[in-house]
Amino acid sequence: MTAAIISRRAGRELGEAVAWIARDNPRAAQALNQAVMRLAALIGARPAMGSVHREFAPAPYRFLPVRGFSYVIIYRDDAERPRILRIAHSSRDLHDLLRDLE
Repeated sequence: MTAAIISRRAGRELGEAVAWIARDNPRAAQALNQAVMRLAALIGARPAMGSVHREFAPAPYRFLPVRGFSYVIIYRDDAERPRILRIAHSSRDLHDLLRDLE
């Protein structure tokens, strides 16, 4: 199984989220990182598993919540290999955040 590609921006966002959470709860930070890596593998195997939300971005962009965390993975599934573009906290304004996808 080939995992989805994690863009530099998404990797940076994940690193920032992990660092922020680790201040208070290193175990939770590690769990977030592991959850995102597992989902990247699943997205690679089944790119259509996320939901399309046209109010935020047109297909082929998909959204997949990270269960147990207030984060969502935003990825593109039309490529030869899916690409995770953003990892965002669900409280963020997604309209504003996704204005500059790609």
